[in-house]
Amino acid sequence: MADRTPNYNLELIDFNKIPWHTNEHDNWRSIDAIFANFILINEMQGVWQNAIGVTVGQRYVDPEGGTIWTALVAHTTTSIGLFAATRVDNPTYWELFSDVALAESWASSLAGLVNSSDYSSKAYAIGTVTQLPDGSAKRWAIEVEDTEVISGSYSALHHATKAAASAVLTAADLAATNQDTIDTAADLVETAADVVLTNADVVLTHADEVLTRADTVATAADKVATNADVVTAANSASVATAAAQGWGAVTTLTTGTTNLEVADARDYYILNATGGTITINLPAIGDSDGLLFGFQVSNVDNPISIVRDGTDRINGNAANYSGLTAVGQVIHFIGDNASPDNWLATIISQNATATATSEGVVELATDAETLTGSATNRAVTPANVKATYSGISRTLNAQTGTTYTLALADAGKIVTSSNAGTQVITIPPHGTIPFPTGTQIDIYNLGAGIASITGGTGVTLNGVSTGTGAMNAQYAAVTIFKIADNTWLMTGAHAVVA
Repeated sequence: MADRTPNYNLELIDFNKIPWHTNEHDNWRSIDAIFANFILINEMQGVWQNAIGVTVGQRYVDPEGGTIWTALVAHTTTSIGLFAATRVDNPTYWELFSDVALAESWASSLAGLVNSSDYSSKAYAIGTVTQLPDGSAKRWAIEVEDTEVISGSYSALHHATKAAASAVLTAADLAATNQDTIDTAADLVETAADVVLTNADVVLTHADEVLTRADTVATAADKVATNADVVTAANSASVATAAAQGWGAVTTLTTGTTNLEVADARDYYILNATGGTITINLPAIGDSDGLLFGFQVSNVDNPISIVRDGTDRINGNAANYSGLTAVGQVIHFIGDNASPDNWLATIISQNATATATSEGVVELATDAETLTGSATNRAVTPANVKATYSGISRTLNAQTGTTYTLALADAGKIVTSSNAGTQVITIPPHGTIPFPTGTQIDIYNLGAGIASITGGTGVTLNGVSTGTGAMNAQYAAVTIFKIADNTWLMTGAHAVVA
């Protein structure tokens, strides 16, 4: 399974894998969704470009300055030149976008519209604008009996006075849905915090009727107090809804087959296989991009299988998923409307011990276990390998030609020379092959011809620049060690000369 980031589970893509662009696109889709929920700027058009049409209110990024600018005048950008230069030539065309100023406007402006279609939270709260699109919070609270706030809809005080089952103003779209009524005491109307902030004594609108914290802006969409540094007022209703979403239902599955439907998305399932095999049939992804199911394993006495539909894939494989084999496993299945459609099966937690066939928690091996191979459930570290190197089988590199230049892969290996005539083995300079300091290579003269070891350009061998050491007989052996970038030592049956 690929490595992922700790906070938002973004994939750390292996760019050697082909193709990798789908995974990279998924990362950007995740980042775009995260930004849209926590840092929302209206009318963003991307990076400013030459020769494009710009309308009032659109916002562009200056790629050189890393700033955001709002268009004040509709125009066509210059065909050449940088964004900064065009702002100098036309100083009235653009205004630097400030999230602080925007947050203050959304919170407390009484000037009416903050953008082209919506008002500040304070304007919605205390109703200084003569007629807002859906009426201010204050009017929804205390408008007198039989006076409409908007056509066909009345205030909380009206319904309290009528002593009827008082209407609850819902948050989804700020529309007064009086037909969905609830029994409300005659002296109060409890309306949701995302519609009108009222208290138990009919309607008490607090602190300008909008709770605005130091770093938040109470938005106008449905009067939900939301953070100023993550949302603008016009979209607060949808952001509040998304933030409040959790799993729709938690269901325990035991033995048998369960067919999941698209409508079951965002449900969480506890899998208890005590009584028999559990089979879960996933729905076809189709056009339903982003379907989410959660599974948690509480018992594995019997097999658990998650079955894909039709040509759908699971983690890119045309096979069903049978990896839920340990108590405590939690896995999420996310539908990706790709080609072909693909379920992304992501392990969220893993409490079980790892085995040769399943992922899990693993303990590090000791040097002794690394040397003897006695442990089957331990992980070997580079430190173990280094500490026990002498107990590990060596790899042979057999050379039969008349010349050979050592390669980086020869580090730690045994190079054999098998030639009827002479053979020259060259140690390359550090700039060509950067062997790590401490590298050891053993060279054995197996052939009848005598092999010699020579330093390449700039390489010092046993104190001799570009020195050569010849073996003294067939079956002689030498060991060379790198002690500095271009300095090597050689021991064994040889003599080194200039």
